Order: sequence, then C-alpha cells, then structure tokens
Amino acid sequence: MAVGAFVQNLMLLMHDEGMGSCWKTPEFIFRPTFRKIVGVNDDEEVNGFLYITEKDSSVKVMERKNKSLITEW
Repeated sequence: MAVGAFVQNLMLLMHDEGMGSCWKTPEFIFRPTFRKIVGVNDDEEVNGFLYITEKDSSVKVMERKNKSLITEW
C-alpha cells in the first residue's frame, strides 16, 4: 500500500514537471525466472514498472466538471 501511495505522488510530481508516466504490473514479474534475472532477493519485492516519457501536447486535458464540490481544505 505504501508503495502505491509513493508512486502516485511521484507520478503527480512528474506530471507537474511536464512528464508523462504509466504504472504497469505485468504478471511475469512474479515468476522466479524474472526475479533471478534481475537479482531480486527473497526478502525483496518487485511491485511494477514505472514508465516515464514526455507528455503528448496533442492530448486534451479534460476540465473538472464539479469544481465547486470541494471549496475548502
């Protein structure tokens, strides 16, 4: 759970800096063969891959529909 929160915040920071990102967790990362190839120890976990790229300026950013839903923190 903590890894997911960290990665989400990291992705938000990257987005703010003009980068695009995508988190993927392919099934093969749990296989012993993959763990051996990348040198994952028994007390370690691989949670996924974080792909980083430039943002595509042609993609339209949607406007938030209910801006007045949260008015104060």
